[in-house]
Amino acid sequence: MTTVIHPIRGDLRIPETHTSPAREGLRSPWVPVLFGGRFHVLEMPYVSTGADGSKLRVRYYVEAAAYGPAHESQLPEDVEGATYTWVENGKRFFAHCSPAEHRQFAADAQAFAFHQFAEPIAETNALIGYNAQVNSARNTAYAKHQALVKFARLVGERVHEVVVSETLGHYHRNPHADHKRQLTVAAIDRILGTWKQNSAADAAIRADHARVETEAGEVRKRLTSSDTIETRAERHQRFIRLSARGVDPLGGKEYIYTSAVTDSAITGTANLPLSTWKFDESELKTGIVRGDFTYYDGIPGNISPDRPYAVRFVRPVSPAGSAWSQDQSFRIYGGRSS
Repeated sequence: MTTVIHPIRGDLRIPETHTSPAREGLRSPWVPVLFGGRFHVLEMPYVSTGADGSKLRVRYYVEAAAYGPAHESQLPEDVEGATYTWVENGKRFFAHCSPAEHRQFAADAQAFAFHQFAEPIAETNALIGYNAQVNSARNTAYAKHQALVKFARLVGERVHEVVVSETLGHYHRNPHADHKRQLTVAAIDRILGTWKQNSAADAAIRADHARVETEAGEVRKRLTSSDTIETRAERHQRFIRLSARGVDPLGGKEYIYTSAVTDSAITGTANLPLSTWKFDESELKTGIVRGDFTYYDGIPGNISPDRPYAVRFVRPVSPAGSAWSQDQSFRIYGGRSS
């Protein structure tokens, strides 16, 4: 089927209240837009007036490729966010991945699940060699090793089975979900539960269940634990708070502060910090005078109505002796940070 290019020349009209102020190299207000499967920053420099008198930010949109007609079975949710398309009998179908990508995800998820038991498998394998001269200890280690390998293989196979049983693109519809961990935990619960259920009537299964239960629980606990992951903005704010207390290094950088009358750039060589200062120079705790400014390891204690701003300087910890650069100014007395 031939793809036809349809230029979309209409204006993208967005209320001014939906835009963010210009910042960091952007000359105009901006809005996040989703295009080509990704979010983008779109500057909105032109001002128009809506029918209700509200101000609108306007910019011409882009050209788009049209694929169609879609098969009557296709819903908007099948098309939205899809990355794969094909034609049957003159009608187009859509999916969020190709069959090959779906199978590859199944293989990747299976390998991920099995690999979670790699460490205990390796440890028991080492015990087999370590206890080579002691039959009972060697046999115990060998039996545990075999049970762990069997359990890990069954968990991986279960994960693969679940993935390929889902509809095409099921796991690619929401790429931000932690599918591999969720699938592995569910498979562990399934296999462990089956072994436990069958252990009453089968001594061999009962023994294997006892051999893997602890390790399976540890893997499950690790995969379900929640780690705190900061956003860039959260880390930036945390670094500000820590650097204000004189904590260094932060992200491979060192920070110092001075007080100032305004938030303008400090100029004049005699006023600027020296690159020869050592990392966490001890004198910075009490203050080092440079011209009209005194530099401290953290927020200065001499902020006043006459010098309401704290000006922060930063330099990389490595290489030693790097030059300082003015980083940010904060209005501490009588206002908020700039």
